Amino acid sequence: MFAKYWKILTFLPIIALILSSTLLLNNMITKGSFMERSPELVGGKIITLQVADPEKISVGYTVRTTSSDTVIIEVPFDTDEHSVIALIETQTEVLGQPTVRTIGPVIGEIFWQQAQLALIAAFVLMSIIVFVLFRSPAPSLIVILAAITDIIVTIALLDFIGVKLSLHVLAALLMIIGYSVDTDIVLTTNMLRGAGMRSAMKTGLTMSAAAIVAFFAMYAISNSLVLQEMALVIMLGIIVDIPATYFANAGILRMWMGRKHASA
Repeated sequence: MFAKYWKILTFLPIIALILSSTLLLNNMITKGSFMERSPELVGGKIITLQVADPEKISVGYTVRTTSSDTVIIEVPFDTDEHSVIALIETQTEVLGQPTVRTIGPVIGEIFWQQAQLALIAAFVLMSIIVFVLFRSPAPSLIVILAAITDIIVTIALLDFIGVKLSLHVLAALLMIIGYSVDTDIVLTTNMLRGAGMRSAMKTGLTMSAAAIVAFFAMYAISNSLVLQEMALVIMLGIIVDIPATYFANAGILRMWMGRKHASA
């Protein structure tokens, strides 16, 4: 199928990249950020408590369940956490002592600036390494395009399903950059050497399948929201990376190599 329709398949990840970029740009215009941020990056209070029945909780704020009886409630910085806890106690039994984590707006803004800087720095350093490795603009730009596709499409999917940007989500996104470049470099190196993409696909897909299974196990077994969200982000990134690498990267590189050989 790929051999017959490879040109069409090449542009599918590009279309996904364009649509995702449009969504994130709209978020920037309407919300001031490409993705909704957690209290870690805007300031606020995170209330963690155990309750008898999480389904009965209705407080008008974000409520996330991390296990069968543990919930996390995110409220603005100026909200009285004691009134929120008192309201929950009227709805269901609170088990144990609630914990409250407070992040000031100034600290949240500092974290947000540092998060953006880390993401930009990771891309810049990754791009330098790719250019040094291949020493040719076209293959290097193709690899970078695949990495950009992975990050932007993954962020758009996370925004669509309601995952907020936090420090641990950012860490998972940075891991995706490294993973994406790894599979793209293996594929690009094989194709430039004339070895084709079959062996690279076999290696890459085996790595992807093993990683997805491992992170799915972490997502399913862990009761930690941090670990669950990190596993979800990485799984989505790996899934997005498969067509970005073996459709877009391979297809564009194949076109470039064909034109290069034709003009030689």
